[in-house]
Amino acid sequence: MRAVKTGLACLAMLSACFALAANPVQAEGRTKSQIELFLQDQDAVLKRGSFVDISVKTQDVPGLFGIQFELVYDPDLLELPGKNSVEISESFQAWVIKNDPETGIIQIAATRKSLPEDAEENLPLAKFRFRTLTSGNAEVSLQEIKAVDAVPREIQLSSAEEPVVEISIKDPAANAGKGRRDGGS
Repeated sequence: MRAVKTGLACLAMLSACFALAANPVQAEGRTKSQIELFLQDQDAVLKRGSFVDISVKTQDVPGLFGIQFELVYDPDLLELPGKNSVEISESFQAWVIKNDPETGIIQIAATRKSLPEDAEENLPLAKFRFRTLTSGNAEVSLQEIKAVDAVPREIQLSSAEEPVVEISIKDPAANAGKGRRDGGS
């Protein structure tokens, strides 16, 4: 019971930090802070039943302390196969990890374990391991992104477009029988 109360208190505090973050932080003289999705060491086309790893990283985010985002995926084409399918960076404490497999929305809220001293290039936030369910073209995107520094002030995170990863999934049965034209053994 005490753990539940502590967890609710921490969640309330994190929500308050995001709600109170009224003054956006702009890093002058630097490139804009970014948040990005990366497809990790995978082919552009995957087979049904294979696994694909997707990472969320930030770049040049001065003083990042807390972050909240939704990772949106197509639940008809992709699934999170188990509890270990979501990894949060060791630098962060995850307060909310909520997956709704019917809508394909994963909600993440996390804070840094210690206060950052400066911006870090390519700071990993989370890694997601999906299993492909059927053939088709799937998209994974980041939405509802909010970040705060330790003051707390809102940090403006940008990207060229909405961060999206596209995945092509082929049915291995569709290739069966191709390549043999003589019909023999």
